Amino acid sequence: MLMSITHRRCCAFFAMFFVILLQSVLLKADTPCDCADPVALKTRDVCIDNTTYNVTVYGCNTIRTSAPLLTGICNSTLAQNQYTVITKVCFNGTKPAIIDAQKTLSAVLCAMSPTSADSAYSGLLPPGVGSVWCWTVMTPKCVGINQATGCIERCGTKCCLYEMRWTRTATGYTYMKTGGCTLGGECNQAPCEEIECPNKNDCCTTS
Repeated sequence: MLMSITHRRCCAFFAMFFVILLQSVLLKADTPCDCADPVALKTRDVCIDNTTYNVTVYGCNTIRTSAPLLTGICNSTLAQNQYTVITKVCFNGTKPAIIDAQKTLSAVLCAMSPTSADSAYSGLLPPGVGSVWCWTVMTPKCVGINQATGCIERCGTKCCLYEMRWTRTATGYTYMKTGGCTLGGECNQAPCEEIECPNKNDCCTTS
């Protein structure tokens, strides 16, 4: 209980001094892994098998910078500043010979961080030592892959959740994964396939 209270106060206290200009696209209230109106959230480079590709990520964000913060879904003791739902990822130009959805979503997750505008999805870690940004990313567990167009698209609402926390330090920031789980029913929408949840365990970088 003390951990929950401390985290909520910390996130709210430091975040209230930082103004985020956000075009808000909210989640559907009854389906947290879905979006009411998905939009293009970010176009940027990602690294897959030590090769750089450019992708556009589609979905929606919900951001809170002051109380009441968002509920931690996997780890209920940690309130969240941001939910990001990813519904589709498309390669721009060059794409892998065979698109692997789990590797692609892992690469997208590896490139997500609230520490710079390039890697953030509207939400940024506030300035000030001790400030915190807690972020839940939701990715599809059941996907359709179009090898011709280079797009991976969500099927149904079954999804993977990845909860993360960044803390500002005197020399930069620290990062930790704080929770992970899945939501939704069965993946039974042929020709869609169920994939393993993405992770940030084997991130690569290229120059």
